[in-house]
Parts: sequence; structure tokens; C-alpha cells
Amino acid sequence: MTARAKTNRYSLFLEFLLGFFIFFIPSNLFYAFRIPEAYVHGLLVDYLLPKIYAVDGIGLILIGTIVWKLYKEQLWKMTAESFKNWLISSKLRTILLLVLIARQFFSPVPVASLWFVSSLLTPLIALWFTVTFNKQIRPSMVKASIALTILFQAGVATYQWLTEQSVAGYLFFGEPNLSRSIGLAKTTLGGVERVLPYGTTAHPNVLAGVLVLLWWMFVRFSKRVDAWTIGLGAVVLGVGLITQSVSALLMLTLIVGYLASKKIQKAIQTHPTKVSALLIVGILVIAPIVIGWGARQLPETESFTRRATLNRAAVSLTIQNPLFGTGLNAFTTQVEKTMERKEIVRFIQPVHNVGWLWMAEAGVVGVLLAIVMYRGAPKKTRGTLTIFLVLAFPVLVLDHYLMTLMAGRVIMLMFIQNET
Repeated sequence: MTARAKTNRYSLFLEFLLGFFIFFIPSNLFYAFRIPEAYVHGLLVDYLLPKIYAVDGIGLILIGTIVWKLYKEQLWKMTAESFKNWLISSKLRTILLLVLIARQFFSPVPVASLWFVSSLLTPLIALWFTVTFNKQIRPSMVKASIALTILFQAGVATYQWLTEQSVAGYLFFGEPNLSRSIGLAKTTLGGVERVLPYGTTAHPNVLAGVLVLLWWMFVRFSKRVDAWTIGLGAVVLGVGLITQSVSALLMLTLIVGYLASKKIQKAIQTHPTKVSALLIVGILVIAPIVIGWGARQLPETESFTRRATLNRAAVSLTIQNPLFGTGLNAFTTQVEKTMERKEIVRFIQPVHNVGWLWMAEAGVVGVLLAIVMYRGAPKKTRGTLTIFLVLAFPVLVLDHYLMTLMAGRVIMLMFIQNET
């Protein structure tokens, strides 16, 4: 076999692994380790459990395949040089990152905090190796993998919505057991209570939010709006509607608005008067509808009250630990200290906003690290990162699963790697 044929086979195998890696992002299939630190006053908090996800296994195989290739071709010097260049390209970023990691040894739950840091390594190294040393991976393959993932999750969710049953159970990519309705997210339609679809994720909001972000990644790789992007966008919209995920629908609306604004900017340059008039009329008609709909979605329900209470708790913890935060993955161990309503103590959850969660757990050091990384991104690719910042603050759209669950963490790392 010629060297070129071997290279082609290697590239195809790597693309296959990367496709599987993307496909398993929404999978909630994991193995958890029970540790004493995962209990808060006798209550087991799922977020504190160290977990190994199925996507970790695929990431390790991906890393092993690339490392074997580097070893065979004696490219270790290039690997070390690339990592060294990354470290010295921004000394401030490196210092802040090291300080943030060192802080986790002194967290209230050091095992949970350090495991959180280590859980980022497998997807981060896998994505960095893939992007750095395998330029031959085709964007079309990445797009196909994302499209297949969206369609698969939408199909599972549709079946669950229509039947209120699981497709095959937990071993089916981590699908939850929908026949056991206790603790599941529900809604009421026509006076009848129904279980919301989960796909293979941990929650309907996670399913809808992850699919919105995967669709956005698909658009980023497409670099233009075509029939596929519109069709997949409609599928994602459908999932957002049947999951009744307000945060995902708002996120989709803002992303579509951002994409439309780029088209509008070009149109204004061509027909400034006509387009400006249409925009004014559109805003006057649409704004009251959107504001009225949003107002109806925010009643004083128990869920909304809990979210507001967690937001206040995040502010309090940020003020109490301004420089280093509570420690990564330690919010749930400290939140009850700030609770005003003690009946919520048993509802120990991270604040449902990734921006406030990052500030509360990472403090000023974490915020400075985010700013440095943002400023270090190429100017032409800052648009996506800017939208993330808008979604995180002040709009309560990006939920905590982008930090607390593997699916969210991998999605965030994909965007950061792609943009920087």
C-alpha cells in the first residue's frame, strides 16, 4: 500500500471517529463514582459525582489514534512546539489558567472541582489535536455528523412526545426512563399532564439547547444559509416547541436575529431607505408581540421563583468570594448558605445561568481569563463569541448545563476551539 493510500485511510478513520464523537455529544450515557463529597447535608447532589461519559471514551480513542500517528511519523517536536507557542502566545492567559487550576486544590470539594477540570482535558485535547494536526478533515464531514445528530435526537424526541415512552432505555445512548414519571419534566395540555421529551439527554432544556448550538455550529461550517441550514433550523425549532424550552427558543431567536443582521447590513448598503423603513415597521409590529409573549412566560410559578432565588444566591456568592470564586463545581455546596427561603434547601441546583455560575465559581480570575481569551481570538471570528456573551449576560438564556454537563462542556469547547 502506498503512503498516500495509508494517509487517506487514516484520514477517513479519523473523520469516522470525529463523527462518532459529535454524535455522542448529547448522550447522557456515563459511569458515576460515589464519593462522600457528593453529599450535601445527607442529600446526594448529582452534579458533584465524578463521571466518565461515553463521549470521553471516543475522545480517548481519537487522541490515541492521533498520538500513534505522531509517534509513527516522529512529529513529537512539532507537537511540543505547538503547545509551547500556545502557552507563550499570551503569558497572562497562561498565568490566569494556572492560578484557576491551583485554586481548585483549596475548593470546599477539591475532588469534585479537580474532576471538573480533568473532565475538560479529554474533549479539549481531542479537539486541539484534530484541528492542529489534521487539516485534511473535511468540513462537509463535520456538517454531515452534526446534521445526523440533530435528526437522530429530533426523531427520538418526537417518538417520546407522541408515545410518552422511552425508545429503548438507558443503554440506548443514555435515554432516560420515561415510564417512571416521578421527577420528570412535565407540562399540561388540554387539562392532561404529559411528560416532555428528553431525547438521550438529562433534561428537555438540555436537549433543545444542545440542538440549537449544534445547528449554530452547522451554520458556522456552512458559511452561508442554504436549504439544509433552513431545514435543520426548522427541525430544531420543532424540538424547542415540543420540549417547551423557553431558553432554547430565545437562544434560537437571538442567533437567527444575529444571522439576519448580517444580511440586513448588506441590504442597507444597497437600498438604505427602503430597508430602514421595513425594519422600523417590523420592529413596531413584532416588538409588542414578543414582549407580550415573554411577559406571559414569566408568571410567579415555583420554577421561576426558584430560578430568581438561585440568581440572588449567585450574586451573594460572587460578592463573598470575589477574587477566586467558590471553586469550580462547588456552587451547590455553598448555595444553601445564602438561601432566604429555607424550603428551597432541598432544591440544590446550580444557578440556571452559565454567566452567573462562572462568576460565582471562578471569580475575577475566571472573568479575566474569559476576557483575555476573547481578546486573543481573531477579530473576524469574534462574532460568535460575542453572541455567547450576550446570551450569558444579561439575558438568562444560556443555562448551567454548559458547565455542569458533559454535553454542554463539549459544545462550548468546540466553539472556543473553532473561534480561536
